[in-house]
Amino acid sequence: MIAARLVLVALCAGLVLASRAGAGGSHDDPIGAAALDDVLEPAVRALVAEAFSVVERHGEEVWPGFAAAPRQIVVATPGHDVLLCPDGPVSGFAPLGPDPVSGCEAYVRDLTFPERIAASFPAVEGRPTVVIGLPAFLQAEPFDWTVTVVHERFHQYQQAWPGYYAAVDALDLAGGDEGGMWMLNYPFPYDEPQVEAAFDAMAGMLLAALDAPDDGVEEAAAAYWAAREAARLSVPERDWRYFEFQLWNEGLSRWTERAISEAAGRHDPDYAAHAEHERLSMINSLQALRQDGLGAWKRSAVYAIGAGEGALLERIRPGWRAAYFAEPMQTGSYFRFDPVEPGEGR
Repeated sequence: MIAARLVLVALCAGLVLASRAGAGGSHDDPIGAAALDDVLEPAVRALVAEAFSVVERHGEEVWPGFAAAPRQIVVATPGHDVLLCPDGPVSGFAPLGPDPVSGCEAYVRDLTFPERIAASFPAVEGRPTVVIGLPAFLQAEPFDWTVTVVHERFHQYQQAWPGYYAAVDALDLAGGDEGGMWMLNYPFPYDEPQVEAAFDAMAGMLLAALDAPDDGVEEAAAAYWAAREAARLSVPERDWRYFEFQLWNEGLSRWTERAISEAAGRHDPDYAAHAEHERLSMINSLQALRQDGLGAWKRSAVYAIGAGEGALLERIRPGWRAAYFAEPMQTGSYFRFDPVEPGEGR
């Protein structure tokens, strides 16, 4: 089951590991005289250090315990996996000693992961691990790459919750698939006309609620809730369970990027600019979802909707984050509105 869960959690991040991801040699001794600078340049290690630092500085403001979440990270480079900040003993890696840039112990082994990857899963000793390719491999600017590491660290935070795997299993959505592909390939009825119409209305009401003035936001949120319930009733209960899980797992991870950037942005204009970029991207994505339709966006819609729900909840239910692990694998209960029964109001 550990191997299945490894793939499963990688899929949560929207990426599939190459078949060689589980392979790789063991190193009892260091790789020749290779120094850390030879396998991972200091500039990238500085980005890792900043991703760690911003979570340590502001993680607790956003999520209880986030600042103390697991930290170990593997950076996939040409020819090598470089492990930084392991959260415990490791095997199969050669030690490179302390890294003065990141402040981490560093280890290396032959490359076993795809170079173009950004995911979090139990990749090293069964512990939640960020695995990410170099900025150039991901075609990411350095600052954007840093924020991606923050996003993946939130997945580490999720996976470190003791109830995570049991809660995922309890969703009963795998349909016998123990490899985790169901997380990407679940047959949600994105293309059905009545489903597209319901989700179009839902996205429209979410946009309206996000734009509502303070004295009208509760009413606008109630209208969003009604549209959300109509979307729920447009699909079978099992399908809605899948969509809720994706909102909880991925959508609120996207919201977390913005929340951390907003907190850091009080003192750093680069983070402030990124937070505004995330806000505008959320709005633009919701508008594009309405224009293109759910059938075009498919699972990617959860990022915009989940980020929008996080932003709306901040306005109407400021304490909602305390329920994240108490009421997991969904986001609907955080609104504290009454559910609509089938046929009600029709």
